Amino acid sequence: MDEALIILEKKIRNDATLSKRTDLSPDEILALIKECVESPYFQCELGMFMQDDGVPMGGPLSCIIADLFLKTMKRKLIL
Repeated sequence: MDEALIILEKKIRNDATLSKRTDLSPDEILALIKECVESPYFQCELGMFMQDDGVPMGGPLSCIIADLFLKTMKRKLIL
């Protein structure tokens, strides 16, 4: 998870068009992202669970972070 957040931070900080799409600073966006992914609890039809590692299951950012991480790792392996 730490490595995925580093990759995401680099992507956000290097986005030249970010200020055209939001009034939030990169630091504010990253703080919000960390708040969303640091909650280890999730709920499903079987009950409430705590997740020890990785992105929160069913979290709004989980798919995005996982996809970004996997694409970055794939690029590193190919090169």
